[in-house]
Amino acid sequence: KAPKIKFLTKVYHPSVQLESGDVCQDVVGQWGPTLNAKHCLQVIYSMLQSPETDHPLEESVAQQLREKPKEFEKTAKKYTKEYAK
Repeated sequence: KAPKIKFLTKVYHPSVQLESGDVCQDVVGQWGPTLNAKHCLQVIYSMLQSPETDHPLEESVAQQLREKPKEFEKTAKKYTKEYAK
């Protein structure tokens, strides 16, 4: 059974629900017996480094990333500064 991944700190990302912090299950991919916590951490790290609009839980954030990437980056930095303390 694939783990459910959730951020406790607010994260501005199209694959993370803004209110709950839940991460889209599609990001983890097909779960199998050879996958582990290390795999999950690598996937999350990659997801945060290179946000994509393929698996949006927040369509408005995904739309902003597609149409106004500079504005998306500004808002993401604001969230980081405000919530990642």
